[in-house]
Amino acid sequence: MIPDRENKIQRIINSIKNRRWRSSEKSTGLYFYKRVLNQRKGSENITIFLNEPYNIELLYATLACWGMDDGTVGSGPRMRWFEEFKNNIYDCEKYFIPLDSFKRHDWGSDKHLNYLRQAYMNLNLMQTNGLIVSNSKLLHFLFPDVLMPVDRRHILSWIYDGRMQIDAVDEYIEVVKFSFDVMGQQINWEDYLNDNGNTTIPKLIDNVIWKLAEE
Repeated sequence: MIPDRENKIQRIINSIKNRRWRSSEKSTGLYFYKRVLNQRKGSENITIFLNEPYNIELLYATLACWGMDDGTVGSGPRMRWFEEFKNNIYDCEKYFIPLDSFKRHDWGSDKHLNYLRQAYMNLNLMQTNGLIVSNSKLLHFLFPDVLMPVDRRHILSWIYDGRMQIDAVDEYIEVVKFSFDVMGQQINWEDYLNDNGNTTIPKLIDNVIWKLAEE
């Protein structure tokens, strides 16, 4: 259960109206992220997107640039080898396809969340821990206008008042439902989107929570 839920939603909306969010500097992560978004938005559906081998490589590279593989043999995060990653993505396509068909008014419905839960539980992208981070980022790349990326240090810590969360699907679904409640607020979202990080509404919310967590 998210503590002080309604107050947190209002703080996010106030921060958006005051244009207080994490700014995105030019980086390899931002470059690859924008490439993923362009490719995804240029694909009529998720099947067309995933059928292009370049897009699978792009997902892999973007996740690595977003901190999911530190490139060492130490204790940092490590993604699975590319062939394993690719095969897992294709194995999960049967869950992605129905998710791609839901309209805005159906987001957060029991049926929508059930498919999302199945997709999350069947994604297996990492050699190390960090499922909620890797899975949420991958799902954000696939559904950038619907799902928010999640990390522990900022998003989970701020939403749950510093209480440590485990890599459990229930926590992820709860955060997704929270983000849908934020997106349902009466605000002219288009006024706050840009091409420098706040590329979609879920990513804008992510950037605002990052800023709030650092204050």
